[in-house]
Amino acid sequence: MTDEEFQTLANLYLENAIEPTDLERFSQELSASADRVREFNDLRLLTGLIHEHGPLRDDAENVVEFPGNQSTTSFRSAPGWLSWRPLTSAAAGIIAGILTTTIVLAYTGPKIPEVSRIEIPLVDPGFEQLATPLAKSDSLATGLWTGDPTLVVTSGGASAKPREGRAMLQMLSLESRRFCNIQQVVNVGHLIPPNGCAMELSAAFFCDGPARKSRFRMRVRAFAERADELEASAENPMEFPIADLRRGIRVPPESTQWTTGKLELDLPPDTQTLVININAIDLPGTSSADQYLDDVKAALLVTERLPASE
Repeated sequence: MTDEEFQTLANLYLENAIEPTDLERFSQELSASADRVREFNDLRLLTGLIHEHGPLRDDAENVVEFPGNQSTTSFRSAPGWLSWRPLTSAAAGIIAGILTTTIVLAYTGPKIPEVSRIEIPLVDPGFEQLATPLAKSDSLATGLWTGDPTLVVTSGGASAKPREGRAMLQMLSLESRRFCNIQQVVNVGHLIPPNGCAMELSAAFFCDGPARKSRFRMRVRAFAERADELEASAENPMEFPIADLRRGIRVPPESTQWTTGKLELDLPPDTQTLVININAIDLPGTSSADQYLDDVKAALLVTERLPASE
C-alpha cells in the first residue's frame, strides 16, 4: 500500500466514512507495520481527535480476529462517532486496539510463544550435603562436583553468610594458577525437545575482604555425546562442543551483598551432555580475600511451537 493510499484510508476512517472492504485492507496494513501505527497516531494528534475525545474508554468488550491471523485481541468501544462500527462478515478485518496513556495504538501481532522452564537436576546445588575437599578428577564423572580444593562452610568472616540454606562453598586460592575451578557433568539428552531449547545457568557469588574486587566466571559446554562416550573418545573430548558460552561476573569492592550471575545458552536438539564450570579468579594486584559460591541453578527454557499460519 502506498503512503498516499494509506493516508486516504486513514482520513476516511477518522471521518467514519470508510467502506468495509477498505477497512479490512486498512486494518491489515496496521497489523503488519509498527511504522503505520505510529503514522496513524500522528494523524490522530494532528486532527485533534485525541485531545477532543481522549483515548478509547471502557464501555463494552468485544473480541475479534484479523483475517488470516489466529491471534485475537480485545477492544473497548468509545461514545460518539469515534466508536468502532459494527461490521458485516465481509469486513471481519476490523481495526482492534486502544490508545494507551502514552498515546501508542496497540495492534494485533503474532501470538507470543510461551516458554516452559524445566529444572535440570544438579547434584547438591546449594552445597548442603557436599563432602569437601572436592574430588580432584580429570574424568567426566557425572553425579558429583569435582575440581580444585574447596571447603563447605556455614559462615565466613563477619559478613559472609550462606545465600540459601545452611552452607556455602568457599573456593580456595591456588599457588599453581590464578583461579579455582569446580565442575559438574550432567546428562540431559532425555530432556532436550526435538527442536532444541535454551538453558539458563545462575549462581550467587560473594567476596569477603576489605576494598577487594573479585571476579568469577561461569561456563557451559554442550556435547552431542553422552559422558561415557566422551570418555571413550581417543581425542580430547572437551575440544569439540556443539555449543559453548562463558560469562564473567565482577563483585564490586566492599560489597556486602551476594551477586547473582546468569548466562543463557542455546542448545541444539542433539545435545546429550552439559559440562558446567565455575571459577573463582584471583585478580593480580589485589589483597587476598575469601570467595564464596552458593545457590547454583540450571534449567531448560523450552519455547512452545506455534501452529503454522493458514
